[in-house]
Amino acid sequence: MRQTRPTTPPPAFPSELADLAVRESMFDGPREVKTGRDQTAVVSRWDRFLAASEAADGGSYREAVDKHKSGAWAGFCREMFSSLYGATDTKHVEPADRPHGADWVEKLHDAADALPEYRGLKERARRDAWATGIAAGEALKVLADQVQPPTQDPQTIQDELDFIKSLMTEGGKTSPTHMRRMAALQRQLQAAKEEVGAAVSRVAARMPTVRSAIRKGCLAANEAIDEMEGAVSALGAGEGTGIKSATKVPPKVLRDTLMKNSKLRRIAKLAGRMKAAAIQKQRTKARPGAEELCDVTAGNNLQRLLPVELGNLADEDTEALLVRRLHENSAMVYELRGKEHRSEGPIILVVDESGSMQGAPDEWSKAVMFGLMEIGARQKRPVYLVHFDGRVTRTDEFLNPAELTLKAIEDCVMHFTGGGTSIGAALAHAADVMHKNEGPWKRADVILITDGISGDYDQQKAALKRIKDRGGHFYYVGIGCTPPDHLEEEADESLVLGREDIKKGDTAKVSSAVFSI
Repeated sequence: MRQTRPTTPPPAFPSELADLAVRESMFDGPREVKTGRDQTAVVSRWDRFLAASEAADGGSYREAVDKHKSGAWAGFCREMFSSLYGATDTKHVEPADRPHGADWVEKLHDAADALPEYRGLKERARRDAWATGIAAGEALKVLADQVQPPTQDPQTIQDELDFIKSLMTEGGKTSPTHMRRMAALQRQLQAAKEEVGAAVSRVAARMPTVRSAIRKGCLAANEAIDEMEGAVSALGAGEGTGIKSATKVPPKVLRDTLMKNSKLRRIAKLAGRMKAAAIQKQRTKARPGAEELCDVTAGNNLQRLLPVELGNLADEDTEALLVRRLHENSAMVYELRGKEHRSEGPIILVVDESGSMQGAPDEWSKAVMFGLMEIGARQKRPVYLVHFDGRVTRTDEFLNPAELTLKAIEDCVMHFTGGGTSIGAALAHAADVMHKNEGPWKRADVILITDGISGDYDQQKAALKRIKDRGGHFYYVGIGCTPPDHLEEEADESLVLGREDIKKGDTAKVSSAVFSI
């Protein structure tokens, strides 16, 4: 018996109603940015690669691309990235070669290019892929709320329709299924063209709002770039920052890490202000013997001359007399005196990580650490960090704050436990570190940051005695709470900050109390 071979059914096409759902479910922003069809500008392969890489890395550019599940929108995002990157002159697609539905994209480009804010942003982002990703992302996020791009691509529908028609013109057989599909495509093509026309009309009608959105996006982009550059500078990876406590990684690696770690980014932003405050305080810190006016004496220090002596400069005869008295060390000058000098030892920061410290207080405390790191790097003082809640949960040792690893910094600032509070255990650990036979931790400055009080007073007193016996100094920083009497009495400096001060990122108060060590 002859066997009959089963016939292969014609390929099934998605239904007209399912087309949009299928496209949205399969939409891949980075892939569309890399491989999508050019609309009004010829985007080079290198620009496509950079744009797709920025989208794949996440951040504001990926967020902007995903605002609309539309190939047309992804194409506009790619073209804006290329426009801002500007490594080569933009080549425009000839009007006759443009795909159906590109008119609304051209109107958005024209609106952006006409604005000085956008042109300024292009100059700032030029040939910097990271800055371009930030600039394009922030601008597009704002603009996405003001436009509604077409969800259907007329050119894709037209290409499929042309293919089915070619089967008929080449003498091939067309099944009823293909005929039904062709009819459906013709209806979709008409709907897509109408949607594109509506998109163009909306952009034209809302042009003042669109221009305002682009301006707002440019402002947000500049602020975001400033913030990121400040964070990179704070961690010592920027160029010409003057920061001594440097993270030894390329700026691009640090930027990528900051983009993916919002907590580290917030801390780094605040750390920049802390480091600046620490540097300023160290520069203006009065030296022993030159702090407080106490008398008038004879001398030749030009900076301390009395006004009556300076008045002698107004006449040639008296000027000669002043020069003589300066030579003889007999001019009237102010006498200053200062506090007793003490050697500058290592720094031990004891940070409360109990549950109530979560959020802004914890981030503020970790930012203070960066300020102390800068002091340590400038004065060659090692820094030791004690994390505690109801017990000591982690310690970090930075023997050379001038050279920091990114992993060590990230692990340190991200650590948070959220347990109870035991100040006694934390201070006891600091005392143990100072009493080690080996190590550089003698005569340390111990800074405690806490927002609570624990009842282990006897343990605290014993630990403070051991710290003082080792030549150490103790500083107390309370967040919303005053210290117990024994802590305040033993503290060289005692500072209480309100939670509003912490939210505002206060640096002035902590600078005077802590960064003068």
